[in-house]
Amino acid sequence: MTIFLFQFAKQVVSNLHRKKIGHKRMLVSYTRDSSLTEVKTLRCQVAGLLKDVPYYALPMYKFRELFQSRFKTSISVLDLYKMQDICTINSDINEDKFISLKPELVNTLESSPLMEGLQHSVPYCSIHLKREQHKGWAEQEIEPLPNVHMTISEIQKLIYPLLRVHPGDIPVATLLHCIKGQLKASIVPNESGVNLEHLVCCVQGIQIQINNFGIKILGWLELSKDIPLQDTGSSNANSLNVSDRANCSGGSYFKNSVADPLFQISREVIELVKMSPKSTMKFNRFIPAYHNHFGKQCRVADYGYTKLIELFEALSSVVQIMGDGENRQITLTHRTQILRFTSDLLRVLRAYGNNSVLLSQLPGIFSQAQNRSFDVTDYGVCDIADILDGLVNSNIVVLSNVQHGKDILISMPKRKQTSSELEKTSVFAGEMVELLKNSLQYSVQFQKFVRSYHYHFAYQCRLSDYGFLKLADLMDAIHGLVEIELTNDEDKKIILSPKVARRVFGEQCEDLIRSVTGNATHCMKLDQVLMLHKKKYGYQIQPQTLGVSDMATAVKLLPYVELKQKDQTIWLICHNNDLEFRLLCYRACKYLVQRDLSASVLSPATNYANLGTQSSLLPRASQKTQFISEFNAKLKIQITEQALLAMRHAIKIYNSAGVQYVRLTGFMRLLIAIVCMLEQRPSMYLCDIKNALDTDFASFFEFGFPNLYSVIAAHEDIFTVNNGPTQERSDVSLNPNCECKYHQIP
Repeated sequence: MTIFLFQFAKQVVSNLHRKKIGHKRMLVSYTRDSSLTEVKTLRCQVAGLLKDVPYYALPMYKFRELFQSRFKTSISVLDLYKMQDICTINSDINEDKFISLKPELVNTLESSPLMEGLQHSVPYCSIHLKREQHKGWAEQEIEPLPNVHMTISEIQKLIYPLLRVHPGDIPVATLLHCIKGQLKASIVPNESGVNLEHLVCCVQGIQIQINNFGIKILGWLELSKDIPLQDTGSSNANSLNVSDRANCSGGSYFKNSVADPLFQISREVIELVKMSPKSTMKFNRFIPAYHNHFGKQCRVADYGYTKLIELFEALSSVVQIMGDGENRQITLTHRTQILRFTSDLLRVLRAYGNNSVLLSQLPGIFSQAQNRSFDVTDYGVCDIADILDGLVNSNIVVLSNVQHGKDILISMPKRKQTSSELEKTSVFAGEMVELLKNSLQYSVQFQKFVRSYHYHFAYQCRLSDYGFLKLADLMDAIHGLVEIELTNDEDKKIILSPKVARRVFGEQCEDLIRSVTGNATHCMKLDQVLMLHKKKYGYQIQPQTLGVSDMATAVKLLPYVELKQKDQTIWLICHNNDLEFRLLCYRACKYLVQRDLSASVLSPATNYANLGTQSSLLPRASQKTQFISEFNAKLKIQITEQALLAMRHAIKIYNSAGVQYVRLTGFMRLLIAIVCMLEQRPSMYLCDIKNALDTDFASFFEFGFPNLYSVIAAHEDIFTVNNGPTQERSDVSLNPNCECKYHQIP
């Protein structure tokens, strides 16, 4: 029957092939009009082969063997009987059939029209293929293209000149002969490399097409013409487009439409082929390998085809068929390999902490993450740079030269959050502190975070509100406030960073002392405070939660906590809400500024959040003992060394050449900067203060606070906050009784 649309023909094959009618099965196949091209091809090939054999005649079985060997395809006896104008078929007395060239064509074959198409109908270059003298006419067989260890650019430097100067077609099977004969260059085989035919398809602007005679021909990629369905390889898509990027993250390499009947088989082919060494499998091994791996038969007819080769040709965007005949192999196309490498690379980057890795470290990290050794030839190239070239213009990963061009940093790009998303992330940072400070050891299981968040705040944590798709990315955005810890059983936990945890623990200690004694500044033993904490919160706080190895060291780092030691016992006095202590602290800082800090440092244009790391902006050093004596003498206030240590959040004590010095901390410089700005105007929105400081909310993590709002709210003795519709629109002004006004400083 005749069917006008190829898609309908495929449906007929899919529904009727090998279906039973009674006790017999139907065999259904389709064929295209072969009256012209295919018959002409066979005529040229038959005439050419008979011309090369002695006496222009061969036994039928021998002729078909040679035909299969030379042209990598079979021919039926029926087809030969249809060529009575070219050959004759006779039988001897034993009824063995012989085929011979027509006697009238023996002398006129060179000028026959058949010979005009012969150079296009044979799978070798008639110009450059040199027949080996030590081999007979029955041994003339073309070796398959070898594996080579070359970069794509090296292949390109050979292929481009060859295409420009080579006369006539360039059959792929004899590409080595053409390169050697035309360019006087040789290619050294290397079994540890990649198949040459695959590397040729990776070259930009080159394609391998099957001509009208079924021969693979190398040529330029013609963008102005539609590429026929029988293309076996093309390099016009060596980089990733928008749809590719979505496929990478989703783990799919083919059309992401489940409605496509080839969608499932394409994924299965990729899964099976990538398991083979160098992602290459012999064509005749595919069916048994498919059955062994998936536990089911690969029925080609289910997809509307009767031959496996036809199915693979329909999957030409995923599968490349290399070689011919019995030497055929299948591998993944270069575009599919780029997608596959990108998918694997993203898994490695996500598993490697900060979503970035150096190229020199990639093999080792890849082996750990993927549980297999890294071999770049598994991705169809010999040099990692060749596959990274396909990622240069994509936004999937970012490639940056480091170490003066000696290495490459591969990292995942971070989407720039909008101002609204940044504001919401800032609020979320405060919520994280609220959630974790009421959790066991200031931590929560990563897998249980969404549920814990919902229980605590009575609403869902919607990642899209913050501009992220994954919880890990949101946690990475507030890294420094929280950290991800990998436990022994490989479960991840979200924990407060030590700096934040110490501030929270100090506030909790003060609340516990106030609840028991009624006075937050009451002196209490450390062991008693720990017992109260355990009784109220239900767990024994661990020093590791506070970033140290023992509690004695931990309490020395708590802000606003004064320590006294008596009879090997540590006593605590908490001053966080002690107005007299805070006033003393501000006066000490003010005196230190007046004594040592130049006015230029107090300029509002300075990034005060980073002052602690900018050595050029640090004040002149003040000796601790000298500072204490001068301060006490001038202000008639007695400040002790223990009290000065309790001001560790505002005044830093450090050693230099065996002498102790004091200076303002970065946190106190931040408060001074805000005060200086508010002295020049009655009030400012919180967002305007943040912009003037030229910093983002993450800069406050190092001070133990989730955002600027929490910093200002924690200092009610300095600032007055009128809450607006959002934190960013809250109005901030100086407290009338603020002790930290510095307008009198020169």
